[in-house]
Amino acid sequence: MAGIVVSGGTYSGSGDVTAQFVTALSGGTFIATPDTTILYGENTGGHIIDIYADSTLTNSSGLFILSSSTDTGIWTKGTGNLYDCILVSGATGGGTDYDFNYNIVIDNDLTVGAGCDFSSNTQWKRPTIVGDVLLSGTFQKANSAEYDITLGSLTIAAGGRYYAPVSSKSTIITSKSAAEYALKNSTSGVFTHNSGTVEITTNGYLNLDMGGDPLYNFTWLGTSEQRCQRALSIEGDFIVSSSGVGYFRPNNNSLTVDGNVTIKTGGEIRCDSANHSFGSLSIDSGGEYSATDGTTTITSDNASDY
Repeated sequence: MAGIVVSGGTYSGSGDVTAQFVTALSGGTFIATPDTTILYGENTGGHIIDIYADSTLTNSSGLFILSSSTDTGIWTKGTGNLYDCILVSGATGGGTDYDFNYNIVIDNDLTVGAGCDFSSNTQWKRPTIVGDVLLSGTFQKANSAEYDITLGSLTIAAGGRYYAPVSSKSTIITSKSAAEYALKNSTSGVFTHNSGTVEITTNGYLNLDMGGDPLYNFTWLGTSEQRCQRALSIEGDFIVSSSGVGYFRPNNNSLTVDGNVTIKTGGEIRCDSANHSFGSLSIDSGGEYSATDGTTTITSDNASDY
């Protein structure tokens, strides 16, 4: 099937739909099938999905599978978001780059397949994925992200790569996967922190496994137990806070923080038996450090000389 172009009217899909591309021109409304939409090409502007500023995308809680053999764009400038989205590389050799040029929102899950890259083609466009992100390909390799990235959860499979926002910007994780991981990195996946911050705000019990890769700054704001499933290294600062009865548990794994550890009111680090090393340790009123049965080593001091 050729591409679907909606100009001033409405297209409504049913059953599984396969087309080269979807373009909703000014005043057009594209209503996706609640089943699966498979796209495999691009329009003359180089976009596999192109939703103009005054047009509408209705996702119908359906799945989009994008399988381009050339680098292409996902432009969702108008009203409405994608729901589930799977990116597949139809290319031989270098793979497929899927670029977004607007603040894209995916209302549920995103899967980036092997050989694919999902990136903003500028440094300033912020993606929000409400559900789970599964990477066998890469996320944001094209430009260092100068914006916050919000994800429901992040799983980096073998061969997957995640390039975090730089410097003062953050990866914000708001939920957890079905396996109860907010962030899980395979030992053959790669998490590159770019001196940015990871902030986890997930409610309820959750797990963390960095696969051996370090974080830079890490802020945990949970309401229950967060359990590390592997030794954790933080090359910047670590802040622990909780609005409930939450605590961060190294779970018999070593915790190494090069910078400052700050436990805010309501927060707790609850240790077991492994040895830990912190640059400094500050405990606010109402915070708690339940020390390890092993050794806690303090290597420096904070800005207040503590």
